[in-house]
Amino acid sequence: MHKVLVIGGAGFLGYHLCNYLLKKKKYKIDIIDNLSKGKKDQSLKELIKDPKIKFFHHDVSIKKIKLKERNYSYIFQLAAILGVDNVIKNPSNVLIKNFNIQINSLEFAKKQKKLNRFIFSSTSEIHIGNEKLKELNFPTQENFKIILDDIKNPRTTYSLSKIYGEALLLHSSLPYSIIRPHNLYGQRMGDLHVIPQLFTKIDKIKNNEVLPLHSHNHKRCFCYISDAIEQIYTIMNNKNAVNTIFNIGNNLEEISIKQLALIIGNIVNKKFVIKIKEFNNSSPKKRIPSLTKVNKLKRTKFKYTNIQDGCLKYYEWKISN
Repeated sequence: MHKVLVIGGAGFLGYHLCNYLLKKKKYKIDIIDNLSKGKKDQSLKELIKDPKIKFFHHDVSIKKIKLKERNYSYIFQLAAILGVDNVIKNPSNVLIKNFNIQINSLEFAKKQKKLNRFIFSSTSEIHIGNEKLKELNFPTQENFKIILDDIKNPRTTYSLSKIYGEALLLHSSLPYSIIRPHNLYGQRMGDLHVIPQLFTKIDKIKNNEVLPLHSHNHKRCFCYISDAIEQIYTIMNNKNAVNTIFNIGNNLEEISIKQLALIIGNIVNKKFVIKIKEFNNSSPKKRIPSLTKVNKLKRTKFKYTNIQDGCLKYYEWKISN
């Protein structure tokens, strides 16, 4: 039985990872989270009822980790201040707290007796500077050069905190894997992301009304959360993934925000007139990850290659919750 610590385990990615590991029946899981997004929802309450899971309410951005356990096989560091609105409103907070989370997590990891891996969740946003300067290849490989965006731009603080977090881990002497998620979506994701926002906006308007749409021509490859978790589990259990950086995501279905809005309109049975509005939020115009490295470990068999299927599943969950 392996012991796993998931820092930020009550969040979107953390919750689905813990739920997945629990079904494997060979892991005991400890979750640390400060519940910054609110109280425990019903899904989390059900998850932590399992006797193989322990939940610790603790803010790693403020206090060191003081758990007595020294036999974790895996530590996942998934915690961060994130979300475009949060980042723009509190850029200084992002820099300080994301740094503290990583420092306190690494300090605790170094006390473990036989740590197999420290797995850090970085971001696709590290390439936001490259994209703005039109110096980015698609699909984007993990070893592509990183160019910083204007550090006066509040949004840059998130990518900067993640780049620094990667560097801290790279030079920590710990066995590591770094994952860079690209546009994950699915059940229990935060309301500040593009897919939940579009569902909310389209739900609120009446048939044939105007839908203001920002960044309509920006393109993404969205990845349903269960497919992303399969990739992360492959990385976790492969010795060839040690001390390596991996993109996580879907590279098979590139779609514009306008196309996405029309698909969501179909799902909620709503017709509307799109009004194009430009919005200067430094949003990347395109994101397509190269999955060559993770596919070398094990080729990803996507269950949700069709975004309409994934969005429908998310919407069914949204209604029931």
